[in-house]
Amino acid sequence: MNKFLVLVIAVCAFVILLGVGREWKLKPETPANHMLHKGEMAVLVSTAGKAVWLAASKTDTYKMQIAMGKQDQAALDQAGVSGAAFPVVAGTHARVLEEDVSRLRIQLTDGPDAGRSGWVEFEYLRPIQPSETH
Repeated sequence: MNKFLVLVIAVCAFVILLGVGREWKLKPETPANHMLHKGEMAVLVSTAGKAVWLAASKTDTYKMQIAMGKQDQAALDQAGVSGAAFPVVAGTHARVLEEDVSRLRIQLTDGPDAGRSGWVEFEYLRPIQPSETH
């Protein structure tokens, strides 16, 4: 009886984890789709095709993520006026300079802000694809 109970628990745990994995769409990392690390080249991305705001300070990164997610233009404009953040066009290339949990400090390598650096949450970056030239 004990072995049967252990088997039932193991099967239930597998089914639950499988469901969670499918819901979260967990996939193995590939060269074209993986977490970025220091020294790698990346592209800024935005789901709405809008600007991505880079925080001047690592501590302001989460505030910018929330403001971008809520499309809170007043908060974004205030951050721009105060110098806490600046907007960058989605599609701009960057190099990862530093990692801190989910935040990455990047340096822009093209566009009008080339050379500037700032902090952004990992979800606004993707690895540069082999077909993309820099």
